[in-house]
Amino acid sequence: MMRPILFCLLLLIAALPAHADEVRLKNGDRITGVTSSLAGGTLTFKAAGGELKMPWADVTSVAIDQLMLVTVGTSAPTPAVIVAGDTSGQVTLVPGGPVALSAVVALQRPQPAWNVIGGAGAGIVQTAGNTQVNNVRLSGDLVATARRIAIRFRAS
Repeated sequence: MMRPILFCLLLLIAALPAHADEVRLKNGDRITGVTSSLAGGTLTFKAAGGELKMPWADVTSVAIDQLMLVTVGTSAPTPAVIVAGDTSGQVTLVPGGPVALSAVVALQRPQPAWNVIGGAGAGIVQTAGNTQVNNVRLSGDLVATARRIAIRFRAS
């Protein structure tokens, strides 16, 4: 009985879309992974081999499918997804439209207002015989953080 459930769970996990950004460099290399940031002319990128830092001037195209805070020129950072560029050095910001790749001066992952992690558990024990015993156990743990505030709740 457990095998069909496990099989369905594995199929569901395998069907989830994979998240991967792509960077193309002047030398023709194509790197897939996750964009961390662009600051001070250096792109920080996490690939299978580890964290890479590369000069932004060496990047000819970038595609980022998760929301980033994109700074173009001297304007304020704007949340957008970056669609792969073309050979003319243009990328498309969604929302925002086409912009020169060289005009992008900063990229940053948006930070959520609150980070919440936790878990819960439950257990029931029931025995019968000369004495009948019923036990129910519930437990939970929750940690919520926001910049300098941390709230922890634990119940058992």
